[in-house]
Amino acid sequence: MWCNDPEDMVNSRYIILWGANPAWNSVHSMKYIYAAQDRGAKVVCSDPVFTQTAAKSDVYWQVDTSMDGALALGMARHILDEGLFDKAWVEENSVGFK
Repeated sequence: MWCNDPEDMVNSRYIILWGANPAWNSVHSMKYIYAAQDRGAKVVCSDPVFTQTAAKSDVYWQVDTSMDGALALGMARHILDEGLFDKAWVEENSVGFK
């Protein structure tokens, strides 16, 4: 299983915590999230419930349960429309993208 190293979050510019509550369930990760915030990263929390993590985030998106799929599709559409993806990598590593 491939997973990112939590320590690498310090280098992030934008962190999206989607349906996760590390302030309660992964407290060891919060120090890296705080360090990223101190370095200027924006932290966004998307969750139907206003959690402790949401309270510590820069932005909170309260999404109705079962509606996060629509949010994901909207985000994907925006990424594609604005060209916010690595076109060379996609062309080299995908089939049928166009």
